Amino acid sequence: MDDCYDDIILLIQKWKAFRALEKDGDITSFANWVVNENTPAFYDSDQEDFILEQVDKMEEKDAIPDLANRGVIGHLLARMNLFVKHYAKQPFSEIGFKSLEEFRLLQMIDRVENINKSELSNESLMEFSTVVDILKRLMDKGLVVQVKNPHDQRASLLKITEEGKSQLGTIYKTLAEIKPNVAGDLSLKEQETLIHLLLKLNRFHTHYFTENFINKKKK
Repeated sequence: MDDCYDDIILLIQKWKAFRALEKDGDITSFANWVVNENTPAFYDSDQEDFILEQVDKMEEKDAIPDLANRGVIGHLLARMNLFVKHYAKQPFSEIGFKSLEEFRLLQMIDRVENINKSELSNESLMEFSTVVDILKRLMDKGLVVQVKNPHDQRASLLKITEEGKSQLGTIYKTLAEIKPNVAGDLSLKEQETLIHLLLKLNRFHTHYFTENFINKKKK
């Protein structure tokens, strides 16, 4: 009988821990959480298995316990990026855009007032030469213009035109209608969890990239 009470107490403790992580979690999601609590990640493709096999051969695996996880995370993030690019290619071409990168730069110029080419390159994480090529296409379409920097007449700033703002509205509608949904079959709660984790990763890498790449170039 005492064992039964111990099990009930343990179950209550686990429920408390689960609700601390998932405030809106229900019994079904709690059951899944308990089942998977100590279960290692399951990989369902040959590529992830291949990464694990390669890591297992590396001497560094003992000094870096999460080496396999790093490899799989990098692979999956890169793969998701490629999926989005493929899904967006046809819809974007129908509205006169060659790539998501053109949209990203146009959106950044609209968001960051008085940005210059160098800042745009840093903000977009794109090579300066690539940024210059894309800007030429955007300017040829009348979506972006260069204006003199009032504080330095030798320098130029980038501004979005009214046509550019109108085109952005069209792009946002296009993105909303792209099939399939980039969130796939994730539940609303799973989407929120994923966003939280991606934001955490983004903060880390933004800080690291700024300190170790952008600031070093300025010195």
